[in-house]
Amino acid sequence: MTLLPVLRNIPLVSKLRKVVGLITGHSSLNRHLSIIGVTDSPLCRACMEENETPTHVMLECTGVTEQREIYLGSPATIPDVLSNLGGMLGFWNELGWLE
Repeated sequence: MTLLPVLRNIPLVSKLRKVVGLITGHSSLNRHLSIIGVTDSPLCRACMEENETPTHVMLECTGVTEQREIYLGSPATIPDVLSNLGGMLGFWNELGWLE
């Protein structure tokens, strides 16, 4: 028996998977899903103006401004977001887009 199936049930591993997916771009956001053929459009589901990427959602998207300010404040860069992992995970959990 390998440990991998057991580790998937640990909340910390789930959180780590989300963070790594956001950093690498391999997440359930529309840009990545369109590249792998799961969805037709790479556009952001909140604003429909730009490709839905981690950078767009966490820094630019006008459709999630309120949630971003609650959980992240007003980050200017991805390193700003990554310095607040708890806020970042709260933001994505609020959106429910990485489930």
